[in-house]
Amino acid sequence: MGDSAKVAFGKHLAASKKPVRDRAIKKLRRWLSFQTAITKLDMKKVWEGLFYCFYMADKPLVQEECAFNIAGLIHHVPRDKGGLFFAVALETIVRHWDTIDANRFAKFNRLVRVVLIEALKFLGTSAWDAEATSEVVAALCDTLGVAAPGSGDTPLAAQEPPTG
Repeated sequence: MGDSAKVAFGKHLAASKKPVRDRAIKKLRRWLSFQTAITKLDMKKVWEGLFYCFYMADKPLVQEECAFNIAGLIHHVPRDKGGLFFAVALETIVRHWDTIDANRFAKFNRLVRVVLIEALKFLGTSAWDAEATSEVVAALCDTLGVAAPGSGDTPLAAQEPPTG
């Protein structure tokens, strides 16, 4: 996909009209299904578009459908990238959390719950693959600000903020 096509695709994901967003998710689902290797940068770009896709969903039923459509994409990424999909999802939502207004908190909490549910379903269908499971646990630990079991790392929430 060329750069101009990626920009247009992102615009379709963040469109104000639901049918345009729905078509973009459908195309993204198809594109993800054919990816044999997807980088973290590509996943970040995908999730940036998905964040704004969900942001534009306005009514409760539309939001619920959109949340399940977005979270369900985890089942279309390459098997070894499901943990990355989940990790980048949380990373993207956390990065934008301060910009979410009070009227949209419940909506985005719903998205987080649905993404977690689909990640657990993904792990179940992958027979709780050790690598995928550890990626999902690490993403949760990072997001919640606790050290992953046995990692010895200091979680991001407990680290000193950078100076300067």
